[in-house]
Amino acid sequence: MLVLCKNRSIINLSLSLSLFAPISFKLKRVCLMDTSTPFDVVTIFTILLLSYPFDIANANSEGDALYAFRRAVKDPNNILQSWDPTLVDPCTWFHVTCDRDNHVTRLDLGHAKLSGHLVPQLGNLHHLQFLELYENELVGPIPKELGNLKNLISLGLYHNNLTASIPPTLSNLSNIKFL
Repeated sequence: MLVLCKNRSIINLSLSLSLFAPISFKLKRVCLMDTSTPFDVVTIFTILLLSYPFDIANANSEGDALYAFRRAVKDPNNILQSWDPTLVDPCTWFHVTCDRDNHVTRLDLGHAKLSGHLVPQLGNLHHLQFLELYENELVGPIPKELGNLKNLISLGLYHNNLTASIPPTLSNLSNIKFL
């Protein structure tokens, strides 16, 4: 947001709100009419909250899902060190790709030497198109919740030590091209 000011004070403003996960807003410039007038931070914050175009619930649920996976695996090469759960969304994390609406569309962690297990929360990545976790040391079953990934085009789980049968819910993946 850019506010043009003429003969007025310019300040930098940074606000943060903590609901379920920290959310931060940054406003580069705020124009104050008069430096002697009290500054109403609550009013500015309310305007920002109501006018800022993003989906808080979606961004946090996708970040939560990915961070649940992060906690379930060992990462000896620190491939996932950029995965910071305090960020508004995971689109700045390495190996995560998002669309222009900041929905996670791709997770590229093939041949990353991760060990551990898949988590059901990955099924909450409803916009995911590519889940590439091949050539790792993942163990355990494939969560049935992966069948919720209706946009999935590629599911790369080969060369892991996954056990149990393939969940029947994976038959719901009508867009799948690579398995």
